[in-house]
Amino acid sequence: MMPRRVSIWRLLFLLASLGGQGLALSAVITMAGLLAFSLVQGDSESAGFAAWSAASSFGILLALLPGTFWALRGVLGRPDPAPVPLPAVWRVAWVLLPLGLLLGGLAFYQNGPALTLTVAPVAHIMTSLSVAVLLVGLATRRGPIVPAHQAAAAFSTGLTVIPFLAIIAEFGFLLPLVVTGGVLLVASREGSEMLRSLMASGGDPTALDPNTVAEWMARPAIVAGVYGFIAGIVPCVEEIAKTAAVWRFLRRGLSGAEAFLIGALAGAGYGLFESLFLSQPGPDWLGTAMGRVGASFMHAATAGITSWGLMEWARRRRWERALGTYAVAVLAHVTWNAAALTTGYSELMRSTSSTSAAGLSPVGLAANLVLVALSLGAWAVLVLRRPKDDTVERSMPSA
Repeated sequence: MMPRRVSIWRLLFLLASLGGQGLALSAVITMAGLLAFSLVQGDSESAGFAAWSAASSFGILLALLPGTFWALRGVLGRPDPAPVPLPAVWRVAWVLLPLGLLLGGLAFYQNGPALTLTVAPVAHIMTSLSVAVLLVGLATRRGPIVPAHQAAAAFSTGLTVIPFLAIIAEFGFLLPLVVTGGVLLVASREGSEMLRSLMASGGDPTALDPNTVAEWMARPAIVAGVYGFIAGIVPCVEEIAKTAAVWRFLRRGLSGAEAFLIGALAGAGYGLFESLFLSQPGPDWLGTAMGRVGASFMHAATAGITSWGLMEWARRRRWERALGTYAVAVLAHVTWNAAALTTGYSELMRSTSSTSAAGLSPVGLAANLVLVALSLGAWAVLVLRRPKDDTVERSMPSA
């Protein structure tokens, strides 16, 4: 009997999963060493950073386990089991998510080092992974049923390949903006004073005068640059990168429902990556973590939509659907990022104003309502969609 030929895609899948886990494990070990050193030195700030970074990296390590398992099975030539629905155990995430939010919120509310170095990182992992599990469960609940190795590959792609592609592309756009901002900073009197204060404090940004920072950030050129990059360039780049999980099927073909599901799973993986590394420890963690829940739903929904549109172009040459779904996804992403930025700017201006009142400003409240509406819309796309039976021949190939 001839040995089964190993698919190049499965080999690449295994290398990506193992590479991601290797990097994550290295980061965990490095940050654990920094944590121990910081505790010995009595540096609580560095210890908190190390504990949080180690927890985020450990979350990546855990999330890539299914992908590594299925990739290794494929490389070893093990036969693929028949596709089955996702086990109902995923519903335990409905309990773990609020529990993680509660534990993390209490840990930062008490703000003691014993809790922020132990309970808070665990809560961070618990909430991030719970959201990812919920997204996978909700996306697969409406069908179609896909092979486990294909689902794991899509999720792992969102956790490893897509962030890599997005970061590389975004850095290319960011570099000229940073250079321009630096020139403007040096050329202005306030900017020069800020730089001197920053250098005199040894690079500690907290030593800067908040009012000076707020005044600088409120300048039209700076506002335009920040919004143009985060609410303009980033969504355009990421909505292309988030279709990466279906690129290898463009010639073979997937049904529309399969393309949406594969894209949504990749978007869930990308949402997990952002949740683990964009949420920062501190008193505002609970609000940020809740916002990341909505952001993860948005990433999954828009990735599913754009992947469906891309497959419609590949199968039927319906380029108007590909462009239309891309435009819808980018618009949703632009609106999300702009609203999130607006809440940050609103809070910055309110905190530095001598007449600031407690609570959200009207602008901040409106921006938060926009975020809630987008989160509910993404949930509706994932949960209420009706997959159309347009299965193609050789859909979801085993390779």
